[in-house]
Formats: sequence, C-alpha cells, structure tokens
Amino acid sequence: MVKISEVNLAMLRPKMVPLAVIKPCPENSKLYKVVVASEPSVKALAESIAERGVVEPLVVTKDHFLLSGHRRRVSQTLAGLEF
Repeated sequence: MVKISEVNLAMLRPKMVPLAVIKPCPENSKLYKVVVASEPSVKALAESIAERGVVEPLVVTKDHFLLSGHRRRVSQTLAGLEF
C-alpha cells in the first residue's frame, strides 16, 4: 500500500492561474485544428460558461503550458473570465 504524503497532496490541489499566462501547447495545433474564437461551437461554449461557470477545469503544466482544454480556454476568455 502506498501512502500519499502531504507534499504530494499539495501538488494535486487545483490552483487558480490567470488565463493570460496560460500558453497553448505547440503540439496541439499539430494534432488538432487551431481553435478560432469566431467558430459557432466556441461561441456556444462561451455562452454556456458565462451562464453555468466552468464545469471542467483546464489542465496546465507547472510552466503554464495548456495540456487539456484549448477550446475551453478560448471560450473562457470570450466569456470574460480572467482565471
């Protein structure tokens, strides 16, 4: 049985990071199409976030590269969120 130390638990806690410092992962544009703020699906997601808030947080590395949530990041910015 593995014990999780308090230090490891602290690393797992979500942290608030300003959207302005989060950088898209360069590999994302090689694997998926670039997220465009004017796309109807991105606008619809922004409206949903504005109404309901963020349901699924972004996944970001320690040096602020975005691993998961490229559409959500653009939509959160459209919705007027700063974090």
